[in-house]
Amino acid sequence: MPFQRVPFCAEADIIMTYQARILQNTPVFKWTAGLYTLANLQTLADVVGLWAHNSYKPLMDVDMVYASTEVHGLNAENDQVAISILNAGPGTAPGDMLPVNCTQCIKLSTGFTGRTARGRWFVIGMTDGHLNVANKDTTTTAFRTAWIVALDALRVNTLAAGWQWVIASRYHNGAKRTEATTLPVIFESFVNTEVDSQRGRLP
Repeated sequence: MPFQRVPFCAEADIIMTYQARILQNTPVFKWTAGLYTLANLQTLADVVGLWAHNSYKPLMDVDMVYASTEVHGLNAENDQVAISILNAGPGTAPGDMLPVNCTQCIKLSTGFTGRTARGRWFVIGMTDGHLNVANKDTTTTAFRTAWIVALDALRVNTLAAGWQWVIASRYHNGAKRTEATTLPVIFESFVNTEVDSQRGRLP
């Protein structure tokens, strides 16, 4: 696929492993002070890695392991990469892990309408302890609240380091843009209480 520039942005690959399989979330962040440096990318990798330790691992099963955060610059075709393995380790959530494809969808909102103005976050490493006892097709209020708090912390912590979490729009009316446009993420919300399935995560 031809390179598409996302001006002054970088993608953070938050990488988890489970039985040699790789699962990841890939939020995009925009440097707020113009063109970033390798040191700026490394700071983002370290901040996201610390967030994964403090906020993601407590919501993730012990059989799922946070491995690393890899930050790839998106401003140029041959851009820089920073990797952080600080705080790598297994999740700490109690309970038995659900099938690896089980997830919940969290909507990332920018305050604007349209599909290209919102994003999605799919939870990794859910356990049966996250499910309602009376209806195991749904998650508990405590679990959903904890995830909103966690994503709020990701947005706040990265912004404090000079990186603004954004939604990158790569297409318009079905056509690929010359350059991607971005809008800041301002809040997050669950689509519903139901447990979803990502079939692409199945063996």
